[in-house]
Parts: sequence; C-alpha cells; structure tokens
Amino acid sequence: GFPEEGSPALAEAEEACAAILRRFPAGDGLPPMRGVTVDLDRREVRVEAQVAQVGTLIELFACTRGGKTHETAMVLLARPSHIHAALLALGLTPGLPPHVDPDDPAPRGDFVDLYVAWPGPDGEERTVRAEELVLNVHTEEAMEARAWVFTGSRFQRDALPDGSEREVYLADATGEVITTYFQGAPVLHTSSEYGYDDTSFRTRPDRIPPAGTSVTLVIVPTPAEAAEALRARILESGERPHVTPEGGQPQDLDRRQQEGEEP
Repeated sequence: GFPEEGSPALAEAEEACAAILRRFPAGDGLPPMRGVTVDLDRREVRVEAQVAQVGTLIELFACTRGGKTHETAMVLLARPSHIHAALLALGLTPGLPPHVDPDDPAPRGDFVDLYVAWPGPDGEERTVRAEELVLNVHTEEAMEARAWVFTGSRFQRDALPDGSEREVYLADATGEVITTYFQGAPVLHTSSEYGYDDTSFRTRPDRIPPAGTSVTLVIVPTPAEAAEALRARILESGERPHVTPEGGQPQDLDRRQQEGEEP
C-alpha cells in the first residue's frame, strides 16, 4: 500500500521522483519527456493521448500502451513518472485519495482538474472536462464534474538476478496513470465516492471522440477555493465509498467488511 504520511518510505518516494527535476541546472527546465509538455506560466501539463474505448466499462481514464488498454478511455505514450515529475514542477504534492484511510476520509494529495482537447470539424480546438466523456452507470448521468487527486503512485524495490535491487516507479510498471477504480498505485485518481467500484463508469459514445482519435489531456491545479470546498464537502457530508455487490473492492474495504463494518 501507500507509505504512511511522514514515514521514511514516503520521504524516500518523494525524493526519488523529485530527483528527476534536480538532474538539470536551474533555468534549463525539465528533461525531455515524450508526450508531456509543461507550461509553468499557465500552470498546466499537456499529455498526448489517443481515444481507446468507446461505450465500454472502464477502470481507468488513461493508461500507457502496456497497461489495461481494454479498460481505459485513453492511451498515452508518456511515461507515468514523467507526468508525476511535471506535476511536481507545478508545485503539487501527492498523497492518498479520499476514503482509503477508514480513520481519516480526507484526501491528502493535491486536487487537479482534467480536460480533454481535440480538433473539431472546423479545425478549432474543442476542450471539455474529462467527466463529460464518462457515464456514471449507477446514477445514469454524466460523471460528476469533480477534481481528481494527485496520488503519485509509489516506489518499490525489485530484486535483480545478480542479487542487487532496483527502484521502480510502480505506475511505470503497471501503466496505471489516471484511474476511475482505485487499485493502489495510479498517478491520479478520481475523488468521486464511486471510484472504488469497477462497475461504476463507462465511456459515452455520444460525447467521446471515435476510437483512435488523437487528443490532448490538460491537467491544471484546481483553484484553491474550489479545492477547499470539495475537501470540506467530503469531510462534512459523511460521504462513503459507493460499492455494489458486483463491483470490485479495494483491500481496505474488503477488510472492513470482514470485520463487520459498513462498506
């Protein structure tokens, strides 16, 4: 799971990813990152993508080509760790999404808003919130327009045949970049209470461009006032993860159910 806040493991993970930025002298900017553009003045990250699935259930909004491409709305060429580095360059801090810690439902990562842009028939760029392209199966309405959490994946050490170890950024290995069903190690995850059930979301054929369409994901920090309002709403509303009997459940929800607690 995630390193605990304030733990040496979490500090080590943040240090390893921040090192991507420090490799370059001040003023030289970020390293070349295929498919990722950072605009520090506009405070946005743009990521090249292609539409993958139309009208199907999804567990991810975006993954790499080596990930679960049959369960994602978008496929990226970019490395997940490069997207993490780009978000660090904007001054954002990763952490847990809401509801994962049963003793503290507050999200601990910074909020971002996610948009999708692509050329329209007239050549003009069309930009919509990512949620407009997704249907909430349980409410039969569009996915709520709600910020995403910079969860930042995590690092783990893999043993090599010679007995040495290497540090791996887990999202680079799994391909999980932006998830709508939490499984532990994405770069971004929805803040929705429906993000813990793998039957919650499907792409909308009437809104999402055709499969294969080249698009750009635009990630921007959520304005401070909106972020604080959402954080307060999560804490004060008593909102709980929405999990159906058919839906997948994260490990902690499984444990709580086994102990007789409400899901």
